[in-house]
Amino acid sequence: MKNYLLKPFNNYVINISDTSKDNCSYLIKIIEYLGGVYEEQVNSSCTHIIANISFSKSERESIYPGLVFYIESKIYKERLKIEPEIENFNIFRKKIFYLSESFPIETKKKLLKIILLGKGNCSKELTNDVTTFITKEQTLDKNSSSIRGSLFKGLTFFIYNFPINKEKTLQNIIMIQQGTIYTDKSPIEIDGELLVVTSFSRPYDPSYINNLPVKTRILTNYWVEKCLLKKKLYDYDKCPMFSPCKLENRISGFQFLNITVTGFNKLDKQYVKYLILKMGSKFSNDLSKNTKILICHDENPTTTKYKVASEWNIPVISIQWLYDCYYN
Repeated sequence: MKNYLLKPFNNYVINISDTSKDNCSYLIKIIEYLGGVYEEQVNSSCTHIIANISFSKSERESIYPGLVFYIESKIYKERLKIEPEIENFNIFRKKIFYLSESFPIETKKKLLKIILLGKGNCSKELTNDVTTFITKEQTLDKNSSSIRGSLFKGLTFFIYNFPINKEKTLQNIIMIQQGTIYTDKSPIEIDGELLVVTSFSRPYDPSYINNLPVKTRILTNYWVEKCLLKKKLYDYDKCPMFSPCKLENRISGFQFLNITVTGFNKLDKQYVKYLILKMGSKFSNDLSKNTKILICHDENPTTTKYKVASEWNIPVISIQWLYDCYYN
């Protein structure tokens, strides 16, 4: 059997219900061949169930809420259909990728291998033919989230105090949204403010920025990436992580807190983590009985972490509380 990087049942946890022992053994082989994991008992980790009888939608939801069903005879047919497709893996057919300079060379080689195995192509430059732009932070696809637009049209940016690979990535993100890049080596005339983009947590030299011959506003790359992700321009003071961190010392009392968060997307969670650490607290991805505070993104959370925190009597607080502590 070939060692494929991606398989049709990748990340599936599958239970088999009401079938003979021989059929069960055969189905387990199919599941594992297609990249899935067989689970003997139905539990919260299961994503699919294979049954030899058909259930109505209401029966499925009442017996096994949230699970996807395969009928046993159907999976045999699916196997016959899927197996030759694995031999001719073409999930990226007609896609042209551009890989950000922010990736280490070894990571780029691995990504390139996956793309080529899937019959995709890579471009060395960000041309109009590119369909998907992959960075460390996010993947932008023309089919789901346009990588080209006019979000930053009329705005001029100066990328400051980043490693060269990160600087190039930010410049690409800005230019594909019709923003203008300013450099101190080739300054241009600016109508309005120059938006200086720097890191939230990395120290920088304000005197260097003050010596620039134009009016400036200092922002972080989080503002750029957040605007791009949501396809809108945010107010500069909407969030404390939109400006470089000004804390020189941790906030009194925060060193005793172990904080977990819930309800945030990957980008927001990353910068909330930076803020928590800068304020002096410990950050944990997982909720435990050692957690002192659970910070929620939504005012009316419904996540599993929220429900467990409520059962364990862990204080649940909105993100605005954290922002208020930072500002005060």
